[in-house]
Amino acid sequence: MRKLIVTVLSNNPAGGRCSLYTNYAQELASLLGFDIQTIYPDESHKLSAPGLLVDDRPVIPDDGLIIDSNDICKAIEQSDFNINDIAKYEVSWIS
Repeated sequence: MRKLIVTVLSNNPAGGRCSLYTNYAQELASLLGFDIQTIYPDESHKLSAPGLLVDDRPVIPDDGLIIDSNDICKAIEQSDFNINDIAKYEVSWIS
């Protein structure tokens, strides 16, 4: 099974959304074995914090502001990750 990489784009120190997105990434790692990386982008970086990437693709919030669990699920579905690989896990944090 191929592992997905979840990247947290965080300010340093992390604030509200940065902490929320870090918690999302930790849950994905804990429950589904995803790898986590954290980037603290500066002005020269093409992406900005706060944000979340699934396999280097930005997770786009439906409400235009805050990423939620549905946005993350959609990003995972749009990746080339085989969803059947995670069907055996109970993902209680999504509900």
